[in-house]
Amino acid sequence: MKILAIRLSAIGDVVNTLPAIHAIRKNYPNCWISFLVEDKAKDLVKNHPDIDEAIIYDRKKWFSSPIKCINGISEYLDMLRTIRLKKFDIVLDFQGNIKSSIPLVLSCAHKRAGFARGFNYEYTDIFTNIHITPKDLRQLRVDKFMSLLSSIGIINSLPEYAFPDCSKNDEITETFLKDNAITVKRYLVLHPGTSKFGEEKKWSLENYKILALKVVSDLNIKIIVTWGPDEYKLAKQVCSVNPANVIMSFNTKSLLDLVSILKKSIAFVGADTGPMHLASASGISCVALFGPKDPAIYGPHGKGHRIISKNKNGSGDVNQITADDVFINIKEIINKTI
Repeated sequence: MKILAIRLSAIGDVVNTLPAIHAIRKNYPNCWISFLVEDKAKDLVKNHPDIDEAIIYDRKKWFSSPIKCINGISEYLDMLRTIRLKKFDIVLDFQGNIKSSIPLVLSCAHKRAGFARGFNYEYTDIFTNIHITPKDLRQLRVDKFMSLLSSIGIINSLPEYAFPDCSKNDEITETFLKDNAITVKRYLVLHPGTSKFGEEKKWSLENYKILALKVVSDLNIKIIVTWGPDEYKLAKQVCSVNPANVIMSFNTKSLLDLVSILKKSIAFVGADTGPMHLASASGISCVALFGPKDPAIYGPHGKGHRIISKNKNGSGDVNQITADDVFINIKEIINKTI
């Protein structure tokens, strides 16, 4: 059986698709699995132990400017042609929007599985011929994605996360920790940034500064502040409150660099972004800060997490959360761990 899985964008959603891929590999060890993913999340899919082939939807290269678009259209069409020639037996559309429906349809696969109407976007159920209805609208994304596996006979499988080999990334992290006199499992990760499309999720710089000072003074642990593209200045401002103990991470050029930093930490603090899902998938306790989004859907998977939300009746401001609210939860996690 040849399977194409599609989950293009949102790093957190790609992370939360990986357990479904693991379940496929576990139940069908000899099947071929290709995964179509956007460039920004490709590190999570390339060389993954459960995935035979990563097909990269290189949106940044192809469509980020009018000039690139000229060549990009040709390369995009080549990608679609390649998908069609692979003659997949089934395509699993974990995304469910127009962007994912184009390669879905043009794959010409006889079986095209997606979510039923009301659980997808832009009425894309018209492009699928196997419709799966998740049990609840307010369901964690990882559980929603797992439900799509019933289309290939996998039912009631529990989510298990796996990542590509991080050994080279671990070497970089270990050198960084040693150079900064930081001990494994004795540091907290703060991630103050969000994507440019998620500004409403962002907790204020002032709150992060207050929190960082409280943590290093009262809990006697160090902090590593992680950052992504366009977040360097923000991270540096957080670190300015106590540069000896609130330390900028190295430039995480790969998402696997970030995974390596996270899995050696004691806990993670940040908004409902990709790094939060990477932390929970790595088995790290999260203090997750929620504004308008529903944590029942977008929260971290697993046990031991603390979700702080002022969301009432479908609306909420993340900056109604105080530094004291967050500190109390961090302290409880650390007291249970150390």
